[in-house]
Amino acid sequence: MENPSDKGAFVPQGETLLAQPVPGLKIPRAKDFDGEIDFTHPDFALSTRMYSIDKDESQFFYSYDRGKTWNGPYRFPMLGMKSITARTNIIINGKRDCMAFLTGELQDSPECSFMARTTDGAKTWRFVSMLDKGSLGIMPSAARVSQTEIFAAIRREDGDHGWISGHFSCDNGETWKQVSDPAGDLGDGNPPMVLCLLDGRICITYGDRGKYQICARLSNDGGKSWGPEILLRDNGGSHDLGYTRTVQRPDGKAVTVYYFWERQGGPERYIAATIWDPTKISR
Repeated sequence: MENPSDKGAFVPQGETLLAQPVPGLKIPRAKDFDGEIDFTHPDFALSTRMYSIDKDESQFFYSYDRGKTWNGPYRFPMLGMKSITARTNIIINGKRDCMAFLTGELQDSPECSFMARTTDGAKTWRFVSMLDKGSLGIMPSAARVSQTEIFAAIRREDGDHGWISGHFSCDNGETWKQVSDPAGDLGDGNPPMVLCLLDGRICITYGDRGKYQICARLSNDGGKSWGPEILLRDNGGSHDLGYTRTVQRPDGKAVTVYYFWERQGGPERYIAATIWDPTKISR
């Protein structure tokens, strides 16, 4: 593995979730979207964000220059939900066709993961399916396995116990079945990131907040079973780490980006990356 490194990034401007209120900060709320997004634009980027963890609506931004400038914020429709706490995870199906995997709260259940879809460039969205109604499940991540099959992973929590559950759809996201628990005992929980590798295996990456580590696992049977845990980084000084994002390069190596804190009382948290090679890991 190569040494981690931190990189800068452009961030959409707009009212979004803040750990502490900023005195005097006045930013207009999102407006309704009346345009048409080209999801296949070569420099396209999308960001979906919640306003608050205290139950509210969510917003989205999009960019055609890889995040240098952003359009938005635009209001994400409530779709009959009591609240939507959006974080970015999408599957692009075509120029105007995109699936968004989000967290929401119904009137009669705790926060749960669901999928919405647009086929007209984000002019309208429709609610498609609930991945895990009836129990706390947040921050879904999904990847397409075939033309009709999708694997999704969800952050689960029960008190101080956190784990990741795996869900599979054979009908393009219309219905879901839980098929595995890829990772458990993650302290107070951490969201997974799902990636379909070039060789067809499914990869998940996540932060282990119990052991202060960044980890990965691989599956060669559509997420039904998983290989041993792969340690990507282990010198964390606090549980406050994780939220991985992973891509695979044309040479087969994977780049996993995350936020990290090496030690309490030390430098502030920062964005880091680990480059590793899943092609060298046995099926």
